[in-house]
Amino acid sequence: MDKSLHNLFTILVSLLILVSCVPAAEESELDFEDKLGSSLGNFSGIALYEKNCASCHNALEDSEKVGTSDDQIAAAILEVPEMNHLSSLTEEDITSIYEVLKLNVVKGNPEVEKLCVDPEAVAETDAKFLNAKELENVFRDLFGSDATDVVKSDLSGLTAAGNSEFDTENGELSPIFFKSFIRIVDSLKSGAAKTMMSTSCIGRSDKKSELSNNCKTNIVENWGLKILRRPLLASEKSTFLGILNDISDDDLKKNLEYLVKVFLLHPDFLFRFEDGGEMQDGKMSLTQYERAQKLSFAIWRSMPDEELFEAAENNKLNSESDLSYHISRMFKSNKAKEVILDFYKQWLHMDKFVSESYTDHFLNPTLSKADQMNIYKDALLESERFLRHVTFDDSGKFEDLLNSNWTDLDGLEKVADIYGTNSSETELEGSRRSGILTRAATHITGSNWQHPMSLGAFIRRNILCDELPAPPDDFDLPEVGEVHKGEVLSTRKSFEKAVSSPQCIGCHNQINGLAFAFSNYDSLGRYQEREKIYDVKGAFVATAKVDSVTRPNIYNGSGTTVKGGVALSKMISETPKAKQCFAKKFIRFALGREIQKADGCSIDKFYESIKEQKSLMNVMKEYVENDSFFYKKVKVD
Repeated sequence: MDKSLHNLFTILVSLLILVSCVPAAEESELDFEDKLGSSLGNFSGIALYEKNCASCHNALEDSEKVGTSDDQIAAAILEVPEMNHLSSLTEEDITSIYEVLKLNVVKGNPEVEKLCVDPEAVAETDAKFLNAKELENVFRDLFGSDATDVVKSDLSGLTAAGNSEFDTENGELSPIFFKSFIRIVDSLKSGAAKTMMSTSCIGRSDKKSELSNNCKTNIVENWGLKILRRPLLASEKSTFLGILNDISDDDLKKNLEYLVKVFLLHPDFLFRFEDGGEMQDGKMSLTQYERAQKLSFAIWRSMPDEELFEAAENNKLNSESDLSYHISRMFKSNKAKEVILDFYKQWLHMDKFVSESYTDHFLNPTLSKADQMNIYKDALLESERFLRHVTFDDSGKFEDLLNSNWTDLDGLEKVADIYGTNSSETELEGSRRSGILTRAATHITGSNWQHPMSLGAFIRRNILCDELPAPPDDFDLPEVGEVHKGEVLSTRKSFEKAVSSPQCIGCHNQINGLAFAFSNYDSLGRYQEREKIYDVKGAFVATAKVDSVTRPNIYNGSGTTVKGGVALSKMISETPKAKQCFAKKFIRFALGREIQKADGCSIDKFYESIKEQKSLMNVMKEYVENDSFFYKKVKVD
């Protein structure tokens, strides 16, 4: 059978099966039987779509144009240069295409595609360099807070070119990076040397000549192990001892400053190498010290502690029981909790810039200009408390991140005002708040106006893992307080009008429904039944009734509608798509590199654990207990 005819036949059969199997549609969904009955006789609509649309907008079953009206199709043919060649289509042809697009509707939550190709496969990995946050953590664990605080501001500006969504070591190290790193080491060495002088064998000595050879060896061996995260080779030990002995100055602190600088500029400090293991069945097992290092950076974003170093020395990081012991104790630590919280912050974009330009009229009656300076910081703290509670205190599951209305508003009276409650409450109004997407911090913009498209695109990309192109450079934000046909437009109507052109609607079919479900939250995170509208100067113009009924289109062709952010959060929490996305995001963060095909089995296992309603902590622990975590495939250029 001709391939195109085979595809058309498959689509028709699929549609017939779908109609025979689905339950009666709700009022908010398309009426399948009526639509199919009126369209099956119009076989030409499917053929027309396949011939004229599929090459750009995917096959009918995956079309990004589901929901496009016949008027929009006709307008696109006239206005989009790449579609002008379709001007020969008649009005009847366009109607036929529109009808079959309405048929392509998904009901329920389709299962996600399994990503595991080869259960024995392991990913290729290169050496990874320590990013700014990891350097800060390692410096603090090595030399203490006093020494590290001196270079903290310099570290915050130490970034590599090409870093992706998470603060990991992806990207390239530029000459500027190395120059900055050398400057940081120069600033750090004095405080580091002071810490090194606390080494037990030094005692009260401040002269190098007062140290025994055994003490010098002890300094080089112990600090070499900590700084390079592995025992020194005999040749390295000899070299570092020679450096310490050959410095003519007898000032012990100056000697140690020079020694620590040489250690920190060693490649094995700045880079994490995994190349010392043995090859087994086409893959390389990590050495004991590499295992200790991989565990510590995955869980703590820092170097191994003494207990891990001791376990590596005694070959105690092989058995399942030994690994389980160390992983459990590491996850119980505050360092692990801070790392997981950092994952949430990066995944949920909880570090956005807030301009703090609200007008007094917008802030009244509960807030003042002075209050607004700290409002985002306080709202962020409330979100952090929520995430900590769900993950660490309540054995929370993935669904709780999006559905729980627990809160801790102690000392956050202004945030309590935003929520319309008091600071002693431990639960927010469940019909208005549930989960992280309905928290004030998610919606605070720093101005009188909402940013719905940013929120919708964020959910599409970060919560559902769908790709979206960047908006066009010439896109202008809607004019605030716009009057159209005598009506002052709400934020929703203004944006719908601004993105209604054929060039925009394809992407915005994926964004609008997610964004406008949260129309009940203003740009300070307050719940609203009527939106207050302001002009470009911040002057109050009018109010408009909020419309939060949307079709979020979580899956291409999903006809289900929801009303409000609480309902949408619940819908998202139940979708396999969101669960798999969470698995991808966490594993991407833990590995510190882009996801590869060989990671598919780990993602599937993580996803299945989420589906089984396991606690977030248990799911995360299981991931690093996976045997494949301690193997790598040697990358071949």
